[in-house]
Amino acid sequence: MDIINSQGKFLTSNNYCNIKIDDCNIIRAISHKGSGSSTVLFDYSGRSTSNKSFSEVYKFSDNVAWAILTKDDKKNYRKSLIDRNGNILFNLSYNFTKTVEFSEGLGWYAKQGSNRWNAIDKSGYVHFSIDAHSVYPFTLGLAPVYKGSLLILIKNGFC
Repeated sequence: MDIINSQGKFLTSNNYCNIKIDDCNIIRAISHKGSGSSTVLFDYSGRSTSNKSFSEVYKFSDNVAWAILTKDDKKNYRKSLIDRNGNILFNLSYNFTKTVEFSEGLGWYAKQGSNRWNAIDKSGYVHFSIDAHSVYPFTLGLAPVYKGSLLILIKNGFC
């Protein structure tokens, strides 16, 4: 798989097994080599935005993405938040498996085996926590939160 523009020009020089085009002018290109995969980042012109590769990078939104940096991080359920240039904004050092993409400056994460969701900003500061089965990104200052049989909206950290 390769990337071409609307004039038919190839934008990268490698073949990838999977290419995902996100908002925020970011392309995630995934290659499988040996026993693992790696993800590299490009902008829409095909220029690499980072000299780093990652074990896994989730969808970019609000100019950031959750990422698994190494195979060891993947094994231990550790994720980090990266910007579009591959810079690490912060790491979550404890095991967790559930994350929701960022929107309006906030994202969500929950520790492994817990329904306690934390609203976190891009610096790693947790603004508030809520018990819920699932949460969704903020839109216009509101986030839908599913609490079992009840769907509520959270605004500015209050329900």
